Amino acid sequence: MNPTPTKNMFASFFCVCLMTGCTPAPNVPLVEQTQSVRKSLIENTNSYLSNPDDEMANGFWNQAVTMVGREDLLHTSAMPLGSSSAPVCVGDSEDIIGKLVEAASQTSIVIINENHARPQDRTFVWTLARALRDAGFTHYAAEAFTDQTPLRASGVTMVDDGYYTQEPVFGRLLQDVRSMGYTLVAYEQTKEQAAPDDANFMLQIEAREKAQVENLLANLLRKNPGVRVLIHVGHSHVAERPVPMGAAGSIEWMAARLKAATGIDPLTISQTACEASGSVPVLSTSYLTVDGKTSDGFTDYLVGLPAVTFKNSRPDYRRRMGDQEIEVPISLVPVLDLVVIEARRPAEDEGAVPIERLYLRPGERIPLMLPQGRFEISSFDKKGRVTGPVSLTVD
Repeated sequence: MNPTPTKNMFASFFCVCLMTGCTPAPNVPLVEQTQSVRKSLIENTNSYLSNPDDEMANGFWNQAVTMVGREDLLHTSAMPLGSSSAPVCVGDSEDIIGKLVEAASQTSIVIINENHARPQDRTFVWTLARALRDAGFTHYAAEAFTDQTPLRASGVTMVDDGYYTQEPVFGRLLQDVRSMGYTLVAYEQTKEQAAPDDANFMLQIEAREKAQVENLLANLLRKNPGVRVLIHVGHSHVAERPVPMGAAGSIEWMAARLKAATGIDPLTISQTACEASGSVPVLSTSYLTVDGKTSDGFTDYLVGLPAVTFKNSRPDYRRRMGDQEIEVPISLVPVLDLVVIEARRPAEDEGAVPIERLYLRPGERIPLMLPQGRFEISSFDKKGRVTGPVSLTVD
């Protein structure tokens, strides 16, 4: 939970996608949807690199940069995603997941957030989802889904499964969530539930928070009293208490509204309030601000992940996931124009979210990050396939 949200952070919310059409249109062949996604990601990444100080840069375009595997470009821009001035979580690193599972035993609802432009957050959600499944949680609700999402019970993640799920780490998370046996739940506001286009940003947020709660009640909680659900949200939706917004007043976010509507006190976990000061995650109930003061968050717990570090322009948390550096096959290296490299399992068609996606400009030699297995690697530009596939095996 960002302690002092600002107006431009709201551009990163899913309502931007509803307005801009970044979610693939239904009833369009998945291969065409996939190419539409590529084109959008390339254009938004280029917009970020051309205009890093634009309001959209840290609110929406930065998400595309992470979706094409180039978080390193965020950390070297005029508006970096992480910095040494980030608030520091004050806590310990011992058995974080065990402590959260123990806290979850006292409730039926767990809500955890993420920064949509920091895929590392999804690795922690992934680990928590595994532990909560073993503890009896059966449903997984995500802001990433819309009322158009197929909510498949099994299989790989497809491009029509949502917007944020088009990022490869999220795609792998969602595939594993399905394989664990979670039932997927959509609760995002529909276009019909949104505030009028000319409403101010406070009214737009209020309409969205109200709609999300209504949809959780209608799609899950009224039908299944006592059901145990993990809710994966972005940014401030996890706040259990109204958040001051300066002169604009305060906002009651989704978690606070859901608590009031159900009478259930959820376990709320923020990953966006602060960072760990070292190289391992910490669990906390407070953080140190940049001026050295201690502040509580708006959630039960704060998880501080380490600052993202890089080697060969690729983030180290991917190595901690077990991914290996693999050189891009020479036939796919761009010569005249930028490309996006994608890696999929041989049995997966182009409608599947790739295991890996990498934006490369001419002259860049940056490795792929891949788990063990066999892959088909191809390169694409805004018009379609450039070359490939090339078969590759990672031992």
